[in-house]
Order: sequence, then structure tokens, then C-alpha cells
Amino acid sequence: MYANHVYAGKAEWNADPVSGAPGDSLRAYDHYAEGWSVEAILYRPHRVATTAGHASPHWTGWKSGNIKEGTKVEVRICMTRGYNSYCSDYYAGKA
Repeated sequence: MYANHVYAGKAEWNADPVSGAPGDSLRAYDHYAEGWSVEAILYRPHRVATTAGHASPHWTGWKSGNIKEGTKVEVRICMTRGYNSYCSDYYAGKA
């Protein structure tokens, strides 16, 4: 995600275990200290990884839990500050 044409952060979805990261997991990364936090949001089942309350740069831990193999998932990223949020569309993937 970009804020004012500057790389601000990203959301990652990991369907299968790889390089020590768990499968069916989600995390967020806040790269730029502009006062906004980054949220990675899994639609169903609902899961949120947020960088709120942490100084940049910051990776959240993986938010995980088993989802039936092949299940369609939808993930998006949001920039949030207080009650304000700017979010991407949902991106489709699979568990």
C-alpha cells in the first residue's frame, strides 16, 4: 500500500506453511512512520493483524488458524488512524 506516493506497508496471506511461517495465516507490515497503522484483514473467517500501537517499521506476528484446504478467502489491507480508514478492495485467494 502507498500513502501519498510513498510505500507505507503491506499485508501478507500465507496459504501453506513455508520457511517457518504457518499456513492459513495473515500478517501486516508498517514501513513508513506517518502516524497511520496498517491492518491486514481476512474476511471469512474474520482475522485481523494490526500494527497499531507499534513504531515503524513493524511486522505483526502471524494470525493463523486452520481453514479447510481449497476454501476461498478474501484479504485486504487498510491504513487506519483513529476512526479513519482507507482500504483496498478484497483480493481473492485460497486456503
